Amino acid sequence: MNTPTNLQPGRMTAIAACALCLASASATRAATLLVSYPMNEASWGGTAPQVADASGNGHDGTVAGPANTVSDPLFGQVGGFYGTGAGTGDTSGGYVSVGGPSASVSGARSIVAWVNPSANSSYWGQPIVSGGYATAGDMFGITGAGGENSGLPQYELFVDHWGYAAYNSTATVTPGQWNFVAMTFDGAGNVQFYINGAFAGGVSGPGLYDYDLTTYTVGGNTIGGSTMNGSLNGQLRDVGIYSGALSPSDISALYTATSVPEPGTLAAGLGALALVAVFGLRRPARC
Repeated sequence: MNTPTNLQPGRMTAIAACALCLASASATRAATLLVSYPMNEASWGGTAPQVADASGNGHDGTVAGPANTVSDPLFGQVGGFYGTGAGTGDTSGGYVSVGGPSASVSGARSIVAWVNPSANSSYWGQPIVSGGYATAGDMFGITGAGGENSGLPQYELFVDHWGYAAYNSTATVTPGQWNFVAMTFDGAGNVQFYINGAFAGGVSGPGLYDYDLTTYTVGGNTIGGSTMNGSLNGQLRDVGIYSGALSPSDISALYTATSVPEPGTLAAGLGALALVAVFGLRRPARC
């Protein structure tokens, strides 16, 4: 597991602010960035919405419960969530609701995030991003001790597609450290997972549901079900939601771009990001 131990506090911001934007403009023209939450605000106190959407699409997020930014020695400020592990109905640990204009999410899509999950001894999984409604929702997260009612190993990535057996990765994340995770759906029933830029397994199934972008919650599960806690217990950073499926090379580039800002390599990293333009922009990156 390649943990970004070489990150310098405060140096993530310049690279991460553009990385998600530029990934949507890379070789895979099918993927367009819808929401980008760096989660690097000084605080999430004050008037809603508190979580800025760096995509330029106006989907700023509103905080519920005690979720707030906290200081991290690697990333600087990150989003902190305080799930109790008490089950699907307990959202008291906080979450972020995606706001802004209505926008349909249908067919192919992708989710990426840096996540530092606390060790989880509860039956239920830990939510990263969930969307939709009861009976027609999808919850992307990390498996709990209960195996998501499917006998899955703990700490795998999974998607609870309501009413069906969970889609799951074949590799695990490491609790107590930062992991770069991604989930892609190609619109034709194939869900794939990535951990720290590497392919981590794929599953074919009935697909994902269609719903509005404003039903999404980050770091929480307000849908319900029987597999996912209501709030994450851990931290998140650089959460991105895309329309369309990111390619393996896009995901690898995102992982590299957001995990290598040593002082001597900062300029090189920014230069590498600029090269994405060679593949053609869908729209100007707002960075």
